[in-house]
Amino acid sequence: MPPAALCERSEKMFVTVTIGNNLKRSDHILEDTTTLRAAFDKAGVDYAIGVNTLDGAALLAGDLDKSLSDFNVKDRCFLYSVVKADNSV
Repeated sequence: MPPAALCERSEKMFVTVTIGNNLKRSDHILEDTTTLRAAFDKAGVDYAIGVNTLDGAALLAGDLDKSLSDFNVKDRCFLYSVVKADNSV
């Protein structure tokens, strides 16, 4: 019998994620296996034009394909893509 750590978990874990940008934000209840890219897509937020953050920490491009559980998110988090527009008209 394999150790318990190697067994696939049988119950789904859900996380409340506030997803937004400069103009809007909304709460979504997602499985913790959801990738950050899929979360942005579900919320209709364009993640390619801004600085992406998870709970205030900047994300790298490769982080978008990691899941919420990869970042040890257990209950609630904030996922934003904010356009930094200094000196804009």
